[in-house]
Amino acid sequence: MKRTFSSVLICIAFYAFAQDTKKDTSFFDYDFRTYDKRIVRYMAFDPLQPKGNNPYDLISPENTMQTERYTLTDVDKSIKEKAKTLIEQSLKTKSLTALFGKTAICGPVLWNKYLANGGDKSIKGVDMSFHLTGDKSQQTIIGKAIQTDSGINSVWNFVLKSSSKYDLRKPSKKELTSYASLLSPNISEPVFVLSIGGINYIIHIDHRNMTLLFIDQL
Repeated sequence: MKRTFSSVLICIAFYAFAQDTKKDTSFFDYDFRTYDKRIVRYMAFDPLQPKGNNPYDLISPENTMQTERYTLTDVDKSIKEKAKTLIEQSLKTKSLTALFGKTAICGPVLWNKYLANGGDKSIKGVDMSFHLTGDKSQQTIIGKAIQTDSGINSVWNFVLKSSSKYDLRKPSKKELTSYASLLSPNISEPVFVLSIGGINYIIHIDHRNMTLLFIDQL
């Protein structure tokens, strides 16, 4: 299954998100689109761009995924080790409060699984629409830009309840490609994969302030 943003819906979602986070200097509001400097990208396609022109160059004209089309920016080893330590502490304490900034994106696969298992639908944040394209079908599913630590902790505890044993490792090229196709082709370390209860989750940390950017089930 290949993933791209639904430009119109994501534009609307992030416009509302930007209005609610005016004090967050990570976001720049340009009315029709917002820019998130943490992941170095606009959060919607340009509404005036010619049809069929993908600015992120992730999908070919034949609508097939081009593998390994991402840029991974490395950071100092000490930063990656610190991020790993913070995640491991969050696993032990069952709390992501130490890693929470003002917002954290819960990707569509994890968010829908969380809701399907009785998760809290009233968590404060903004719905994000992700357009998924399969071999024979297309669908739009919703992720969440969560704006409270209690909200992200609720999702985190859902992830952890499957098992007490885990493995925290570097993502493979295939996993990075999948993540890049969903959110951004410009990825900056630290990025980890958490394997727990037979399920893999991508965890992306903002190296500048050690806060959680994104979490989703792979």
